[in-house]
Amino acid sequence: GHLHDEVGLASAGIVHYDYSVSPNWTVPDGTILTVAGQDCKIYTTLGAAVTDANTNRQTAGQDTTFYIAGGDSTLSVTITCDPPSVSTWHFIGEGKERTQFTVTASIGITNTAPGTGLQSRLCFSNMAFAASTAVTCVNTGSRSVELDQVDFILTNSSAVGVVARNTTNTHPSLRATDCTFGNTVSSDGIGIQTAVGSGLGNDFFLGNCYFS
Repeated sequence: GHLHDEVGLASAGIVHYDYSVSPNWTVPDGTILTVAGQDCKIYTTLGAAVTDANTNRQTAGQDTTFYIAGGDSTLSVTITCDPPSVSTWHFIGEGKERTQFTVTASIGITNTAPGTGLQSRLCFSNMAFAASTAVTCVNTGSRSVELDQVDFILTNSSAVGVVARNTTNTHPSLRATDCTFGNTVSSDGIGIQTAVGSGLGNDFFLGNCYFS
């Protein structure tokens, strides 16, 4: 249903996002009216929001923004993103110290858009992923990924931050800015892994990133 609660909006600070995700929502999944006068769907899990977008945000060239409020969440089931052709899905956290995902599924988030998803891209900002077992936090498939102020806290030698390759996309395979890959306490894990046989070449951009 629609929840047009101005007090709730003020406390949530929502100006405009297509989806707002928080494990602390005390109302059922539904839709709220933002202060910009546009609808924003609310969910308690990122997986549920992405499932909805995989069905209802599928127009070619239609970008989608997911706001993820602060809190610790566990990704025990892979979240599969299927953005439409020539589109960008933005995942925006509340800060890498506040929006944190612990990955226990073999792959935390993946972009497996088929042929209809050519030129699609996933962008993550202001969040952190943690892995203490042999899992992959983000797998981009053959699509592009952009990271801005994202930490990958890897405390297992076989844990992988991001698998990147780009065979069917005009965007860079990987663009990362102000990110940490690894474990700041000891050298552990694989920060960036390229898919076998598909090197990143000149499509690999890093700016002010830390590797351990």
